[in-house]
Amino acid sequence: MRWAYFLMIAAVTMAVVPAGAQSKKLSDNAVAPNLESTNNPTMGQALGTSSEICVNDIVDVMTYQGIRQPLVKNEMSAFPAPSGEIIWYCGNNQKFTVCPEKTNFVVVEWASPYAFTFVCRKR
Repeated sequence: MRWAYFLMIAAVTMAVVPAGAQSKKLSDNAVAPNLESTNNPTMGQALGTSSEICVNDIVDVMTYQGIRQPLVKNEMSAFPAPSGEIIWYCGNNQKFTVCPEKTNFVVVEWASPYAFTFVCRKR
């Protein structure tokens, strides 16, 4: 039953949430990060978030140099995103996320082993 829930969620494309919006509950024990908790001056201004789910063990992001970089599950990652467009992979399935205008830096935060959030930032 739990896998069916994740597969159903994975099929839905989630929209980018504007900065200052409430966190969205992902499951009984996982909550997407609130932007206020991630406002770190060294990481720039938070512009919005996009919550994603991937039930595959391999999650990669395509860097702006065209290099497919693996994300380490349950560890925060950060990378430049000059266009604000993020190409990422759940296993071999290519996915897209678009951040708000002026985004040039993205932080990835994990809420659970299968749920993560792209925090779109401007430095």
